[in-house]
Amino acid sequence: MKRPDLSQFQKEAIVGNLLGDGHLQKGLNSKFPRLVFHRGGKDAPLIYAQHLKEIYGNITKQDIKVSLSKAGRYTSYFATRSLPALDYYYDLFYQNSKLKFVSPLLLNHVTPISLAYWIMDDGYMDRTSTGISTDGFTEAEVLFLSKLLADKFNLQNTVRTHTRTRGFDKLPYKGDKPLSWTIHIRVNSMDLLRSLVTPYMIPVMMYKITPK
Repeated sequence: MKRPDLSQFQKEAIVGNLLGDGHLQKGLNSKFPRLVFHRGGKDAPLIYAQHLKEIYGNITKQDIKVSLSKAGRYTSYFATRSLPALDYYYDLFYQNSKLKFVSPLLLNHVTPISLAYWIMDDGYMDRTSTGISTDGFTEAEVLFLSKLLADKFNLQNTVRTHTRTRGFDKLPYKGDKPLSWTIHIRVNSMDLLRSLVTPYMIPVMMYKITPK
C-alpha cells in the first residue's frame, strides 16, 4: 500500500506545530516517526485539536481521544500514522535525540503558515502584544528564533527571561528554579503579525493576536 505524501500546507504547518506543542515519536517497533498532539484546556484547545485532525486527516487513522476533568478542562490526544515523509522533520528537530532542538535550517522552513500554527500552539496575548512560549528551548535557540522573526518577517520582538516551577532537561537553573526564555512581539509589529497569520488561524484562536 502506498504511503500518503504530505501536502505543501501540511509541511509548513508541521514546522509550526513542532516549534510549538507537537512532537514526533518513534516507537520501538516502528521504523518511521509519527506526529503526536496532546493538548489540554477549555473549549478552544479541543476545537483546535479537531482542526488539526482535519488538516492531517489523510495521514491519521485514529480518532481524537478526549477526557474531561471535574474542573471542566479537556485533554485531547491523537497521533498520525508513522510515515517516511516525517523522517525529514525528525532529523530537522531531533537529530537522534528525544529532546527537540532548533536547527539553523529552520530559516528556510518557517513561513506565515508555520508562524500561524506556532502561535495557535504556543502563543498568548500579553495585554497589547503576542507572546510565544518558547520555554522548552535554550537561550541560544530562542535568540535564534527571535532573530529569524526579525530578519525574515520584519517582526520586531524582545526575548524575556523567566524562572519556572518545572524545568526541561536541557535548561539551566537559577538557584533552585529553572530558567526559560519567551519571545514577545513588539506592539509596533502587531499589525504586521496579524496580516501574516490571520488567513491561517481558526476563529477560536484569534484571541492570541487580539489585544485585551
